[in-house]
Amino acid sequence: MACFSYIYGMGEKKLGKKIFEYLDYREFLKDYYSAKKEANPAFSLRVFSDKIGFKAKDFISRVMNGDKNLSSASIPKVASGLRLGKQGL
Repeated sequence: MACFSYIYGMGEKKLGKKIFEYLDYREFLKDYYSAKKEANPAFSLRVFSDKIGFKAKDFISRVMNGDKNLSSASIPKVASGLRLGKQGL
């Protein structure tokens, strides 16, 4: 099983879990966002949405809060935006 406790581009900040230990993608997204925000205070939900490629700037926030779900079409967009790919599996 691959270790994704280090997320590409986060510098020295690491998540507390391996990606495969997350049972809820919302918790992973929240931890990812928190780690990026801690590493760079200028990182915002708007920047996060832009990075992933969502047009609605509040969409990722609504997903993390449980108000919206990721669709089968948006999952590859998130994986690509966060640079999660087959190379680490």
